[in-house]
Amino acid sequence: MKSFAGSGIATFQYLPPHSNTANEPKNLYAILFGNKRREFGFTGGFCDNESPQIAASRESFEESSGLLHIDPHTLESLSPIKIFMGIYRSYPICLKTPEITQNMFEENQEKLKTQNASRYHLEMNFVTYISIEQMMQDGLLEGRGSLWTTDKYGQRIRIINRTRSVLQKLCSQENWIESLITVECSENKKDIFGFTDLKNFTALSQ
Repeated sequence: MKSFAGSGIATFQYLPPHSNTANEPKNLYAILFGNKRREFGFTGGFCDNESPQIAASRESFEESSGLLHIDPHTLESLSPIKIFMGIYRSYPICLKTPEITQNMFEENQEKLKTQNASRYHLEMNFVTYISIEQMMQDGLLEGRGSLWTTDKYGQRIRIINRTRSVLQKLCSQENWIESLITVECSENKKDIFGFTDLKNFTALSQ
């Protein structure tokens, strides 16, 4: 019997509070994707007869519409955050990449549509960044359920319960920010952005 039912990746990134301000001190942001109901969360979902690392990598690739492809082997050495009585696992990482924009997200979706991508690659509609500091101010650690907060661009959004639970458990760990593993990704769009050849994804699971 499997000890888990689903997994995902909790992605973070250091960015200046204002875009295109290179000399501004950087804050830690969570990278979240949202559906048409504007419900935002970390990438993740059910495991389909696969390891939790492969499932997390696949879900990240699908829900980011191909923008993020994290090698599952990178996740094998990480200790996941376990929630929902341990049946869901989320792997926290800090990405070293250019800022992901809504335009990039929409451009990738258009390219995926030309390849007859499945609905799983098109189920999300938005990408955004929310600072840890802002979420803490909005009561991240107080209570359960979804959380209303404000993203980097001043929009009010709702964070789903699963993501809030991951963040609550992560924030309860001492020195968790310093312990984040940084995954360096090339700025070459073929390596991280615009990765829309679905056939190549199978190579990530080997």
